[in-house]
Order: sequence, then structure tokens, then C-alpha cells
Amino acid sequence: MMDFWAVGRWNTLSPEDIITVTFVWRIYNFSSCSGKKYSQAFYTDDYRWRILLYLKGHYVQHMSAYLEAIGSSNLATGWSRLARFKLTVVNQLDNRRSIAKG
Repeated sequence: MMDFWAVGRWNTLSPEDIITVTFVWRIYNFSSCSGKKYSQAFYTDDYRWRILLYLKGHYVQHMSAYLEAIGSSNLATGWSRLARFKLTVVNQLDNRRSIAKG
């Protein structure tokens, strides 16, 4: 089992609008999985996000993870959103081998 934590702060126009979201994604039988996986959607404001995970890497030889704005192709040209996020992979067998990247 692997726990995936996505913790982020989304800045809009002012400090009062900062949103903090914690999302936990558990992947069971991680070592037997391959290809890519999408998390369930989670929301901030009116935006939907998900994590895209390439278990064996995406043009690299290790796991790759991305934060994806769902439906971004339907948003206005030039749309952007400042998102500061941290992904943590929790090693269930040895917590010292857990890793966080932000």
C-alpha cells in the first residue's frame, strides 16, 4: 500500500483567498502496478485537480508525479493558476524511506 498526500496552497488575488487542501490517495499493491494512474478529482474553488502518476517513470527511470488541472483544455486561452504543492510518498514498510517533493 502507498499513501499519496497532496498538500497545496492556491493563491488567487489576495491573502484572504489562499486555500489549503490535503488530499490522500492510497494505492494498494503498488509494486504490482504499472503504467499510469489518475487519482480521484479534488477541488479548490471552482477548479478540479488530480494527480497523474507514472509508476515506472515518464521519460525517466523512476516514478513521476504531476498535478493536473482537469478540463484545462476548456479554459480560456492564457488561463493560469498559481499552485504551490507538495507530494509525499509514504513508505508503509520503512517510514524513513518516505519522500516529499514540493
